[in-house]
Amino acid sequence: MIVIAVIAVLLGLLLTGVQATRLAAARTQCANNLSQMGLGLYRHLDTNANPPGASQMEGAMTVILQQQHKNVFQCPLVDPSQISYGYNTCLDRLQRGEDGGRIVAMDAACVTVPFSSANSAIWSKRVDARHKGVMNVLFFDGHVEALSPGQIDPYDSTNGSTNATTYWKPVSGCADNIDNCGGGGGMSYYYDTLDWTGPYFTRKDTTLHCPFGGQFFGIPYSSPNPNNSKPASFAMKGRIIVDRADVYTFWMAADDYGYFDINGSNVLTWYGGTNGWTYYQPSAPMTLYAGQSVDFQLRQANTGWGPAHISIMWSSTTSPTQSIIPAANIYP
Repeated sequence: MIVIAVIAVLLGLLLTGVQATRLAAARTQCANNLSQMGLGLYRHLDTNANPPGASQMEGAMTVILQQQHKNVFQCPLVDPSQISYGYNTCLDRLQRGEDGGRIVAMDAACVTVPFSSANSAIWSKRVDARHKGVMNVLFFDGHVEALSPGQIDPYDSTNGSTNATTYWKPVSGCADNIDNCGGGGGMSYYYDTLDWTGPYFTRKDTTLHCPFGGQFFGIPYSSPNPNNSKPASFAMKGRIIVDRADVYTFWMAADDYGYFDINGSNVLTWYGGTNGWTYYQPSAPMTLYAGQSVDFQLRQANTGWGPAHISIMWSSTTSPTQSIIPAANIYP
């Protein structure tokens, strides 16, 4: 029994050491990701007057870094379906020679991190001190530091104003009114390819009901993709916050191909075309409780000649009629 006890203690120490090593490696890889973004940003500045906007940062870096970008936007400690990094909402106003000490990107749970248009409660939900209480932070001069949220908190009751001026606000000023977090929609990615790869355009879409239009849904068609007359494929990621406990069913209609995942599992697949995309197909019913947050990913590929369409609606036991999921229930 003594020998078994000693072995158990040694195994415990070994596992603790392995876990610590894994976490240290993840933190290093995460810091390397941000360093690569910093290098890509400077390559971008060699041919452009200004940095990309916060919501366009990852798309622009995908073009610049090409094959190197594969895992740059993915912290090893974050599920691939979730956002790993957030960007200064005034990123596009930063200037070389003036704003080297300003923040470009950091560990965060949302693509934008506002420094003056939010409050302390929102800030605490945006940032993600996932590396044992600290975050990796990329500065505009290219260096990366591990900092606690309090060290750069622009809403701190004592040092908030100083932090905002020192770390966030460009010398030339900025309104800081671009916020792609909170309710009101999910983050969408538009591609010229059919397999959701390569350069993309991103924006916040407020609905899962035909996000980029279609005459049959009563929403005028328009493409946000500057590289093509219409996007070849589309992906939207985010969370749906449930208002009340109930048994819910999700419904999909699409043209041509559609996929809808909940919490990483596919719940709806649509093969459109000639089989009538206007008819909604239901998912299996699922029980959700009030306030529950479910992760979703909606993907669509357009192989046809005309505008693409996709729609996700929901119903529940107490509200059996299919209805549009309200924008207030959709979060990036």
